[in-house]
Amino acid sequence: MHIPKYPLLALLALAACRSAGPTAKSATTYSANPHMAAVTPSSSSVKYPETRKSDQVDDYHGTSVADLYRWLEDLDSPETKAWVEAQNKLTFGYLEKIPFRDQIRERLTNIWNYERYGVPQVEDGQLYFSKNDGLQNQAVLYVQKNAPRACQKFCSTQISSPPTALQLLQVLISPMTIATWRTRLLAGAPTG
Repeated sequence: MHIPKYPLLALLALAACRSAGPTAKSATTYSANPHMAAVTPSSSSVKYPETRKSDQVDDYHGTSVADLYRWLEDLDSPETKAWVEAQNKLTFGYLEKIPFRDQIRERLTNIWNYERYGVPQVEDGQLYFSKNDGLQNQAVLYVQKNAPRACQKFCSTQISSPPTALQLLQVLISPMTIATWRTRLLAGAPTG
């Protein structure tokens, strides 16, 4: 009887790679790292906020699909706001304990701080493009009437008026309407 050797070798390789569960070395990895030991919660110490499950079921062409968390889609409901606040309290309480958080923030700020442009679009003899100088929350939309001339600001994509802000999600430039705006009102959005 002839046994093919390649499938047998593949099975042996898979068996050798099989995890045997946590070893003593891997179990102590976090406690051996002084930075991670300070921020690694035990599963019993974290008390997550209660998340209600609804009995919402939608019918899609004869198929019933449960949507247990539909209530969270209503961003303005007091219940959703309370749930988000509780989640944020837990999350930021954890994040504030990370001793090297400022170094991470500084490094990410340095990485993200570069000038970038969106895809230009020519419409009605004018060039439209977005530009972000580096650390702006949203890009600014510019219009340039002739290529050699300097561009001028067409609109800012984040209009701030505390405690709410209007964020521009999409701009469609067409001959019919110079700009079609799609926006979202951000209640309590940071305006920095």
